[in-house]
Amino acid sequence: MKQRKISKKKYFLIFLSLIFCISNIFWILNDTRPYSYEDLVLVSKVDTLIYNTNTINEKINYLWSSDYPPFIPSLLFFLASVIGTNGKTLLLANILFFPFLILGIYKLSKELIHKNAGIKTTLFFLSFATINYLSRTMYDQFILMTFLVWNIYFLLKSKFFQIRSFSIWYAILFSVGMLSRYSILPFLIAPLVYFILIIIFRIIKNKKAQKTKFSNKDKTQFLNCILSLSLIFLIIAPWYIPNLHNIFSRYSLAQNLQTKNCYWYFFFFNLIGFLNLIICITLIFSNFFNKVKKIRLNKHFSINIFLIIISLLFFISFPKKNNQSLIPLLIPISMILGSLYFKSKNKIINYFIFIILILQCFVLTSPIKANSKLDQFIYQSKIVNPKLEQKNCFFFIGQSSWINGNLNIGHSSNLLVLDKKKYPINTLFNQIAQKNVSAKIYLFVHESYLHESHLMHFSNIFNKSNIVGSSITGLSSPEEVLFNKVSPSSSFKWIDDFNFLVFPIDLMYFNETLILDEINLNKLKIISQYLTNNNSQHKLIDSFNLTNEISKNKYEIGIFYKN
Repeated sequence: MKQRKISKKKYFLIFLSLIFCISNIFWILNDTRPYSYEDLVLVSKVDTLIYNTNTINEKINYLWSSDYPPFIPSLLFFLASVIGTNGKTLLLANILFFPFLILGIYKLSKELIHKNAGIKTTLFFLSFATINYLSRTMYDQFILMTFLVWNIYFLLKSKFFQIRSFSIWYAILFSVGMLSRYSILPFLIAPLVYFILIIIFRIIKNKKAQKTKFSNKDKTQFLNCILSLSLIFLIIAPWYIPNLHNIFSRYSLAQNLQTKNCYWYFFFFNLIGFLNLIICITLIFSNFFNKVKKIRLNKHFSINIFLIIISLLFFISFPKKNNQSLIPLLIPISMILGSLYFKSKNKIINYFIFIILILQCFVLTSPIKANSKLDQFIYQSKIVNPKLEQKNCFFFIGQSSWINGNLNIGHSSNLLVLDKKKYPINTLFNQIAQKNVSAKIYLFVHESYLHESHLMHFSNIFNKSNIVGSSITGLSSPEEVLFNKVSPSSSFKWIDDFNFLVFPIDLMYFNETLILDEINLNKLKIISQYLTNNNSQHKLIDSFNLTNEISKNKYEIGIFYKN
């Protein structure tokens, strides 16, 4: 009978994994949004490995000379070699990790909370909107969380280095995490700090008991710990030692880009979501005023507190606030929420919470249409503040937009909502494919979904010799390179060198993004008149209404083409 209950839990876990994976596949293949700029950070590295490096040595040299750790680009390169880079296929990479992440949360909760707490904790974890969002992007945080979960799990299964096999697995997962992104370090260090504190308390306790000799258990633990740390060093040192200078340079640059935004500190709560916050408060009061289950949580449950405290102290002390770095906190948060849920004895509250969590998971996996009434009701709660730009927030379920504006969630729709509208960059390259021409493109616009990185990516996909891209925002000195070519008496021959132009019909865009002086703005007005008054060989083939990412004002852009 007991075995049957465990089987049901496993089947339910498999069912949850399948639902989320199938939903993501459907969403990615049907959503019209192209890669965002943030997605293209990793995609561009894969492009370089596929199209711009020929030999194995060249690929290894590129991975080892980059300031980005090599594991995830290498993994994506392998996947791209199998499934290709055309379209948005690389977004499917996270789906491969989804079952492992869910299984890791399930098994870790059994180690940290109770053997029967796995499903409840997993439901909380899947109810976070950020998790579902990350699984549909190229952000590496999703993969990092998978490594982190299993890293902590193997550390616990090793009984803090008493069992050698699990100690080795711990070292491997630690190394893979560090070779994926170095911002994971505080989350990996926290369990070690916890372990060191346990050792210190044990030594103090032995001194009080006048025990000075080390037992065989202590010796085994010490040797396995040394083995694990040595293995970690041997694996990560070949990349980290030659790249230490680049890493410290990036941190030095971050110090010059200090972010003084008090709203950053509230992002911790935004990770949870409004409904889950209400559930958390309800469970706290329920457990406080009612008798809780007489079941003790596993003795190492406090490791969750260490994860939260150490990581928060590390990132709060860092000058530039990056909300992405806090995403792995969802692991200990789900453990804490899961423990409150598991300890609750009130059946009515428990059933109600179960229904709410299931509904949240259902909403997150459902292809809700962008700008629908359901989309606006659930997701698009507006936050407006003089110091905080207007953002679309997941008021009920959670927030996926970063308060500091590190991530723009799209022009009029939510990233967790299926979008069917046309995007300029997709239209542009469809036109190129239809006309079957060698494209020379000048991009006068800089947005998350209309960016010079898209030109580089698509040029690789089609044929890097047939597509040439230039961008006003990709130049170090636009005034020097572009505007000196243009004067009222100019013949605009340099413009005629490009057969595709993407140009804002509303020139207010330039004032809001590039902050141009009046002289250069007048030169752009001349270009606009040249294009729109049929003086140019370029003809308008399509136009789009976009929202500027800085000012949030709407403006119109046009795609111009000449034979």
